[in-house]
Amino acid sequence: MASSNARKFDFKPREQLDLLVDEFERDVDHRLQELRTHLDARAESILSMTGADDDRHVCNRIDAILHRRGLRGQDLPER
Repeated sequence: MASSNARKFDFKPREQLDLLVDEFERDVDHRLQELRTHLDARAESILSMTGADDDRHVCNRIDAILHRRGLRGQDLPER
């Protein structure tokens, strides 16, 4: 029969856990900034191919895609 491993491990003290979580938060912030930079570049690339009549349409579609995924579409460049 399987038994719990709860008593077989040394758990980290809260101070060390807080340091690990702080590091995790910095990593999340860094990765999100990298993603935002990548997405902004992709959006700029697409927008560089639009004519004046299509700018707003393309911006609205990109913004909607980002919004549905919880990303900020407001960071997209205005044209």
